[in-house]
Amino acid sequence: MPLPKKSTNKNTSLPSLDEDFQSVPVETVANEEPSYSNSLPVQESMEDDSHLYATHEEPIYEDSVDKKKKKKFIDKKKKKLKPFGNKVSKYDDRKDIAVAKKVQRGLVIGGILLVVGLGVKNTFFPSHVFTSDDIAQIAKTSVGQTNFPVDKGQAFAEQFITYYVNLDNNDSVSRNMLSYFYTGKMPETNVANGHSTSAPTVEARENKQRIIGVPITYEKRALTDFSANYKISVLVTDENGQAQAANLNPTSHWLSFSVNVYYDAKTGAMSIHKGDPVIMPTYPITGSDSAKDESKIGTGDEDTNMKQALKSTIQGYWKAFATSSVNSHDEINQYIADKEDKDLYSGFNKTMKLATDDPATDITYKVFTSTIEDEWKVDVTVKWADNTSSDSKKAAIYTGRYIMTIKKIGTDKYVVTRAAPYLYV
Repeated sequence: MPLPKKSTNKNTSLPSLDEDFQSVPVETVANEEPSYSNSLPVQESMEDDSHLYATHEEPIYEDSVDKKKKKKFIDKKKKKLKPFGNKVSKYDDRKDIAVAKKVQRGLVIGGILLVVGLGVKNTFFPSHVFTSDDIAQIAKTSVGQTNFPVDKGQAFAEQFITYYVNLDNNDSVSRNMLSYFYTGKMPETNVANGHSTSAPTVEARENKQRIIGVPITYEKRALTDFSANYKISVLVTDENGQAQAANLNPTSHWLSFSVNVYYDAKTGAMSIHKGDPVIMPTYPITGSDSAKDESKIGTGDEDTNMKQALKSTIQGYWKAFATSSVNSHDEINQYIADKEDKDLYSGFNKTMKLATDDPATDITYKVFTSTIEDEWKVDVTVKWADNTSSDSKKAAIYTGRYIMTIKKIGTDKYVVTRAAPYLYV
């Protein structure tokens, strides 16, 4: 940075006083009065300053409550309402939006504290404490292991339904037996108008509905040591007691019921719970075509080359199976690997026979390879005829499907290691 240049002013002496001031006679100055025109103003003293202090009669702030509200919520300069709620500060009129967040935060924290508090309370002061007996009972109930005699209760419930669905009032036996299941006593006279209970669950007038076949229990569950529930299905006739109409169209239909049975452990007696049975929808039935595809047999690869080689073993085994029994199985022994395996030789004991006595006609099969060397899986279908019928022409024909496992044990020697009804998996 360059230094400043020296001043060129050569006159460095002070100015002469004679040039700016004039001499004044002493007498003039002495006789003049002092002047204060250029002095600062002197404040006069105030004798009464009571109006500066507030009293109860005359407050300093004279604005009314309405004016205060207007000043608080109305911005006169901007001519608009001020935002409601807390302000950011006394210097900022904007609404404090953090208030809502604070409220939300407080609610969340309060909820968490409440949950924690309830947890602590239930831990140290539980409302209900299960005893070891309660826990054991719950465990038994969940798996159906109670002291209730389930099989005995099933027989009781099925027998009850047999009489319950017979609505023919002329059937005095059914009416009397139904009354017995509810009361435990046989009535002295015939019951003509349904069972003698305080709240009958079926009403019928001139209805001759009767049971067809026997009731079937399709679900059972022991609830406690003294109660169990059974779901029973039964086939019944129409209201005229007919299974088919005059045009030969079937008129029978299925009914299903939920039955609660009570058991008295002291006496061993059983009874139908008051208000039972309860009518319910029958379990649905769908077509076989809607079933999923079955799993592969063996590897799933058909071995047509082995079909002829295994023919004599397959046909000979099933023909002998028709006559074989636990006590007599010499004929079938030549086709099985384990002579001690009862499942292989426990046959029909002559109650069934091949439908036409021709294995080539009555036995059809497919051979599949196995994951084990020198072993094959065989899918066999056999037609059986009821051999107990006195007239073979009228004998019922049954078709059975079986899965066989055949193993090679020597040169052109094949034996059956397993034979069982087909399982859909």
